[in-house]
Amino acid sequence: NTYGRRVGLVAGYLACLLGSLLCVFAGAESSLILLTVGMVFVGAGLAATWQARFAAIDLADERYRGRAVSVVMWATAAGAAAGPAVAGPAGAVAEMLGLPRLTGGFLVAALGALAAAIWVALGMRTDPLLLARQFNPTRSPSPRQHRSALAVVRAHPQAAYGILAIASAHAAMLAVMVIAPLQMERDHNGLEMIGAVIGLHIAGMYALSPLVGWCTDRAGPRVVTLTGAVMMLTGVVTIWASPPLLALFATGLFLIGLGWSCVMIGTSTAITTALPLDERPAVQGLSDLVMGGVGGVAGAVAGVVVGRWGFQPLSIAEATTLGITVLAALAIQRRNTHFS
Repeated sequence: NTYGRRVGLVAGYLACLLGSLLCVFAGAESSLILLTVGMVFVGAGLAATWQARFAAIDLADERYRGRAVSVVMWATAAGAAAGPAVAGPAGAVAEMLGLPRLTGGFLVAALGALAAAIWVALGMRTDPLLLARQFNPTRSPSPRQHRSALAVVRAHPQAAYGILAIASAHAAMLAVMVIAPLQMERDHNGLEMIGAVIGLHIAGMYALSPLVGWCTDRAGPRVVTLTGAVMMLTGVVTIWASPPLLALFATGLFLIGLGWSCVMIGTSTAITTALPLDERPAVQGLSDLVMGGVGGVAGAVAGVVVGRWGFQPLSIAEATTLGITVLAALAIQRRNTHFS
């Protein structure tokens, strides 16, 4: 909020670089403690990637905010697709360097984080957030105006509804993603088929982002967020009814991925539109903090639920969680144009 997007993004990518190198060292030394610490720093890189979507909105015309977010989401698809493809060659390079094969992925992550940090540091010399404040000089931050993110959310309930919607949807998505490969393996599907189905889910999350962004600008974030929540509910029901039919299972995962994309782009637009310019960064960071925290808990709990009671109780819990997403989406205003 104080130094602009550029400093925050570069710091996140450098943290990811450090974490990736720690994970490589952890693999070489067989240290679980180092691996855990390294993964925390790698998570900072993911946080920076999520925040990049808000940087795309800073200078976007109000009519095109959904499409601005979708461009960043769409770019993420390239990395998501390339990651599994380079896993084999990266493992071979790691072995050539005398490292465990599985550290190859972290070597790639380190190079990617370094490239991203350099790209942002050199290419974002004109910081979008700081430039947007120059276009809105009457809204430039002052000590009196600085409030905590929670205080801002309390003052702007529309932002709270957006955070609630994305947090609940993300929790439901991660819960099913953690268990889906295990469920498919239990149904005697091979590794190649499991990988293909997960790839289809990831395609749903990112590949159609431009279309989702266009719909957000045309129909409004409320409609798109609600559509995504209903789509995710349909996917959960489809998965619950599908085992051991892989085609239905894959369809359900695709719907969950596409629905998540709708909720992500819709709520990102809604949160930004609901807030004055100088109060957006803190709340946008809080949104991702809540989303990531709730998602992490959901992923951990999902394994316990399936281990003790099976897959169907998890599906019921996911449907209940998505019910919260639906209610939060309904609370979002159709159009909110108070702040530019």
